[in-house]
Amino acid sequence: MAALLAGLAIEVAGKALVGQLRFGTSVTVLGVTIDGSYPSGHTTAVFAMTTTLAILLLVPPQQSRTRRLRVLLVLAALAIALIVAAAVIALEWHYFTDTIGGAAVAIGVVGALAIAIDLLTASRWLSPRLASLMENGTFRRAGS
Repeated sequence: MAALLAGLAIEVAGKALVGQLRFGTSVTVLGVTIDGSYPSGHTTAVFAMTTTLAILLLVPPQQSRTRRLRVLLVLAALAIALIVAAAVIALEWHYFTDTIGGAAVAIGVVGALAIAIDLLTASRWLSPRLASLMENGTFRRAGS
């Protein structure tokens, strides 16, 4: 959920900064008219979900007997994401570059959040254990 919200915030900011006009249409969101099309919000959302699914299913070490199913689920999600990107181009809602930008924003935001969460949880888990090892004398520098 945090990835989707962060992606949405970056997507709205990107539309305001880039200002690439749509195919002659504008969209009103929460009373604000948005004429920009870069990056694609549809593509941002679907690639954020796909990237989150890929990280959750493929990155942690898991049983090898479920590997094939996990890979197939991620490939199915990727196929859906690519279909959405192609559809918004075909419907002339977005340009090709809009969908590439949306995918890049999503992958970047989800990847950055995953790394930040890993670093935070690792430091919270590791710090107390290292401190107790050093206090007990079981963790000493080489040569001490």
